[in-house]
Amino acid sequence: MHHVHLRIGRHEESYERTRFKEEELDVPQKNAVVSQVDNPVRIQHADVLALSGGEQVVEPSHSQDLTELPHTIRDPPSTIDEIAATDRVEAPRVSGVSLSVLPSLIWITRADQRTRVPYAPEVVHINNEPLIKTDDHHFVCATYADWLLRGDNITVRQRPYQHWSSARTAGRPQILFELYPIGQYEYTPANGRRKKSPHEFHPLLDPYGRVYLTAENRALRYSPAMPFQISTEIEGWEMEAVCRLDPDICHQDFVDRMIPNPVGGKGRPTKGTLNHRRRRDRMKMRVLPWPVPRQLSYSDSQVVDQLDEWGLANNSTARLKDLTKEEIDVQCAIMYGGHLERSGANAQNDQARLRNFRSNLALVRTAHAEDSEEVRTVKRRIAEQLEKMGLRYDSHIWDVSPQQEEGCQPVARE
Repeated sequence: MHHVHLRIGRHEESYERTRFKEEELDVPQKNAVVSQVDNPVRIQHADVLALSGGEQVVEPSHSQDLTELPHTIRDPPSTIDEIAATDRVEAPRVSGVSLSVLPSLIWITRADQRTRVPYAPEVVHINNEPLIKTDDHHFVCATYADWLLRGDNITVRQRPYQHWSSARTAGRPQILFELYPIGQYEYTPANGRRKKSPHEFHPLLDPYGRVYLTAENRALRYSPAMPFQISTEIEGWEMEAVCRLDPDICHQDFVDRMIPNPVGGKGRPTKGTLNHRRRRDRMKMRVLPWPVPRQLSYSDSQVVDQLDEWGLANNSTARLKDLTKEEIDVQCAIMYGGHLERSGANAQNDQARLRNFRSNLALVRTAHAEDSEEVRTVKRRIAEQLEKMGLRYDSHIWDVSPQQEEGCQPVARE
């Protein structure tokens, strides 16, 4: 089926159908297979009802589409005088009422390489078949990705990436050892790599040119690196590798390929949870975020500073060792030691914040000297947060004995 051309109108002359060129005969539309018609065909309104089993609207997308049609549409008048008379009667009723899901003229086409759709397209159903609305008169065929509706909570990778694992010596994606995005990975128009994911994208299609949809009517993005199905427990390093290979991928693409209610598994993680997994594994595996930010974090700057001449010359982190859990905790304490949740469900009271400040500072002191830049950074951030809390930073207490809470005195307010 290349195109299906429907013409629906209020007047009887709008219901005529274009004659078939081969026969020049009026063939009843119900006897013609729409999928085998090469040329666009105008279909009578009554024939549309016959094709849909006698129903005017199937699974309307808007509640107002359930409004009963005026009888001039159900039983069209036969003369011009009757049309004028009934129009005067029906005008008050028709005003402000949606007559049908379909406009008077629609085109239904298959998707191809040029097709672009948003993440949450407008989906309508005709004869229980989903269609993506691209504009008022054009629709694209769609179908639901049944393998994502139910099944096991697993990750199904594409063939070139089935050997991936987190082991540093064997199986880890080689792209994770790249320090900076240079050469074929550089973010340039010539490489077709954007720094931000576009609002519209090329969707994943079935062999018949239909766009695959999730259970939430979200279109699946086509990607040469994206797994067909993703577990809710997917690790951060794998997401990082996929996003490096295909920079158009975002966290929503991972969520869309997860089963909504996996058997024996957890629910879908939030995009914030996925971002935390990626950040944690980047710290562990000594991986910089791509695109590289203008200002590197403490953890990222440590990666660059610890590279030897070979690593700098080859743009590779292959010779660096993974961080242990204790080393990751220390780096987190340095970067987020003065982090303050001031609102929301994670908001903390002053006493809880003070305990976190002290524990983070004590953790950093176990790995770095008192006069090190790391310890000074944490104390500087703590001082800034204490000022926001209305407390004064007492260097005699924080620099010597972090366990004493009396070192924080309220700031006098005018």
